[in-house]
Amino acid sequence: MNISQRRHWLKTALAGVAAVGLGRLPLRAQEASKKFSEDFGPDWQVQKEYTLEVAQAMPADKYSFKPSEEMRSFGALMTHIAQSQYSFASGLRGEPMPAAAAAPKEPTKENLVAFLTASFDYAAEGIARLADAQAEESVSLFGGRLTTTRGKLCHHMRNHTTHHRAYSLPYLRMNGVAPPNYRFAGRRPSPV
Repeated sequence: MNISQRRHWLKTALAGVAAVGLGRLPLRAQEASKKFSEDFGPDWQVQKEYTLEVAQAMPADKYSFKPSEEMRSFGALMTHIAQSQYSFASGLRGEPMPAAAAAPKEPTKENLVAFLTASFDYAAEGIARLADAQAEESVSLFGGRLTTTRGKLCHHMRNHTTHHRAYSLPYLRMNGVAPPNYRFAGRRPSPV
């Protein structure tokens, strides 16, 4: 086989391998198109369940409790979590903030738990719609102060929720309420 024949054979072989690989690409892309949302969605559901357990654990008459004057009340902390989730999720979804993101006029336990639940559900809908290619798209929030990908925004939303929920656990203890069992590494008593 001369050099010209070897080049032709090599080009043909590479073209064949590429054609086989590319022929499978759409199937692979289709299979993986929702991998991010399928992986992240169950984590978000655990966030929702645990945060709502924390919100339900605080007695209704203690929603106005503040550990000190400069701190948020427990109800204000739950409101902050919900409004932040609406903000992050509207960016994730590429939508303006929904009217539902307005805090309840009467900040009762019942109203705030419903508000918090709705914010988790709004975010979950956005996560469920997120295809892998969209998870890599850039978004900008807060007047351009935060530019990140949609996927990283989901992680930021989860981290923010975790931070403020953890911040709320001492509020429960200060009112004689044991926090719900920790859920992410098996159910065990809260160390807080």
